Amino acid sequence: MGTVFGTVNVEQATFKVVKKTNDYEVREYEPCVRATVTLPGKDVTSGDGFRLLADYIFGDNVKDGGKENIAMTAPVATEEKISMTAPVVTANSEGGSGKEIEMSFFMPSKYKKISDLPTPKNSQVRLEEVPAYTMAVVSFSGNAYEDYVLQREEQLKKDVQRDGLQILVEKAVLMRYNPPWCLPFLKTNELGLKINYKESGEGSELPK
Repeated sequence: MGTVFGTVNVEQATFKVVKKTNDYEVREYEPCVRATVTLPGKDVTSGDGFRLLADYIFGDNVKDGGKENIAMTAPVATEEKISMTAPVVTANSEGGSGKEIEMSFFMPSKYKKISDLPTPKNSQVRLEEVPAYTMAVVSFSGNAYEDYVLQREEQLKKDVQRDGLQILVEKAVLMRYNPPWCLPFLKTNELGLKINYKESGEGSELPK
């Protein structure tokens, strides 16, 4: 996934930059397959799901009677999900806030569909085929502490809304490119908001 000096030497999620502004860039991501775990009540900077996903790609799986190691990729994506259950549980209600955190590893591009991948042994790991999507993305360095991530997320929302773009998913995706042992000032982190975007002439035109 990377080194102590910040070099990212693994395959990365594939995207095309379609627009840049002074505050963020708009990216079109290609369809992909990812492995995901969902954990309750953690913040988006938690690493609790990493072990489960790492176990899966390093052989805790079944393929053709054996197992298969899968190459690590970047980034590791984390996002907050609000459970929509009946009854709706509030933060102060018994039973918790209803907040869940999803952590995902993007599978190498050679895996085009779920059936190409080995089956996870751990039922907490699920495989998903993700269609193409568009995000407004901002980059930052350093450790991705929760308070700072939330501040950057709010600013990104304001910038995107200022430019008249429709936000499709309320919570941003935190994307981390480096291992924990990387020097903090060399770490690459990104926040992405899924948006509805069309090229100028067809929809919204962004400022330079």
